[in-house]
Amino acid sequence: MPDMSADAVEAQAREQMAASGHAEWLVLTDVFGATPSNAAQRLMAPDGPVRVLNGVNVPMLWRSLCYVQQPLDALVQLAAQGGVKGILPCELSDPNPKP
Repeated sequence: MPDMSADAVEAQAREQMAASGHAEWLVLTDVFGATPSNAAQRLMAPDGPVRVLNGVNVPMLWRSLCYVQQPLDALVQLAAQGGVKGILPCELSDPNPKP
């Protein structure tokens, strides 16, 4: 919720993680330094089962979902690549294309 503190977000995340039964986690957050990112970083430990990527975008999310069966380190790389490769400048199209 928008008014939750980082402590509350962390506590809720830990509860949901424990209840899920999953061993590894990739946490995607919107903006580095914002409350979700700060809480997610608290879930991390050296060589632990939680990785965090900030700056989520739709291509990053799709890759995370499509490659969920990959080992965690590979999934992090695939998701990050999707995020970067999914940013493309658009060019003005010819309004009268010729066949």
